[in-house]
Amino acid sequence: MGPLVTIITVTLNNKTGLKKTLDSVLKQKYNNIELIIVDGKSEDGSEEYIKTNKNLIENKLKRFMYIYEKDNGIYDAMNKGIKASMGDWIIFMNAGDTFFDEEVISKIFEDDSIFKEADIIYGKTNLIANEKLEMISKPKRLQNINYGMIFAHQSVFVRAQLLKNNLFSNSYKICSDYDFFLHMYQKKRKFKEIGLIISNFEETGVSSKNKLKSYRETKEISLKYAPKKTQKIKIHIVFYINILKFIIRKLSSPSFIYQLRRWRNSIFQNE
Repeated sequence: MGPLVTIITVTLNNKTGLKKTLDSVLKQKYNNIELIIVDGKSEDGSEEYIKTNKNLIENKLKRFMYIYEKDNGIYDAMNKGIKASMGDWIIFMNAGDTFFDEEVISKIFEDDSIFKEADIIYGKTNLIANEKLEMISKPKRLQNINYGMIFAHQSVFVRAQLLKNNLFSNSYKICSDYDFFLHMYQKKRKFKEIGLIISNFEETGVSSKNKLKSYRETKEISLKYAPKKTQKIKIHIVFYINILKFIIRKLSSPSFIYQLRRWRNSIFQNE
C-alpha cells in the first residue's frame, strides 16, 4: 500500500461545487486516501448533504473528517485541515475543484520512484472557462517562482510534515500559498515536476479587486525574499506587466485570450 494521501477541501456555501469535488475524490482508484472537509458553517444545505452521505464516504475512503465551524478566512480553514490531517502527503482541492481523471493519485503514489526523493510534486492543470473553453496549463520554470506562482495549488502535492511545520500565514488574504512555496524554494526543498495533468480548475471570473490585490500581495511576498537589488527591480517590472495583461484581458473576449494562452503554452511545451 502506498502512502496515505490527504485531500483537504475548504468550502463555504458552495454545495454544488462540494458535490462535484466529492464525486471526483470518491472516483479515485487509489485506496489510501484521507478526506478532510473544512466548512465555514455553510447555510446552503452542505452540512445536511455531508451527513446524508457520511456512511458512503467513510466506506470509500481510509479516513474522513468533516469540520463545521466558523473560520477567519480561507488560509485559517486550510490550516485547520492541515492540523487535523494524518496523511503523508497533502493536496488542496477546494469546493468545485476536481482531479483530471480517476487515476491521478495512483499514477503518482503507486510508484515510489516518483515521490520518494521529493518534497513537493507538481504538474499540469486543465483550465476551464464558462464550461466551454479548455486549455492545458503547464507549470512555468521553477526559477520563476521568485516572481509569482508557477502552478495551480490544485495541482500540487506537498509532504504533510512541511505544511504542519510551516502553516499558512494569515497575513495574506489571497497569496499565502505562494508565500509558503517561495519559502520552501528558498529553503532548497526538493520540487519535482511531473508530466501529468493533475486537476481541473474552473476560472469563474475572479473580481478585479481580488485580482489586483493578488498582484500586490505577490509583489510584497517576492520582495520579502529577494536578496539582490536587480531581482527587486525585476519584481516591480513583473508587477506592472501583470497589471497591463490584466487590462488587456478585461478589454478582450475570453476566446481570444484563451487562443493567446494556448499559443504561449505551445511555445513552452516545445522548448
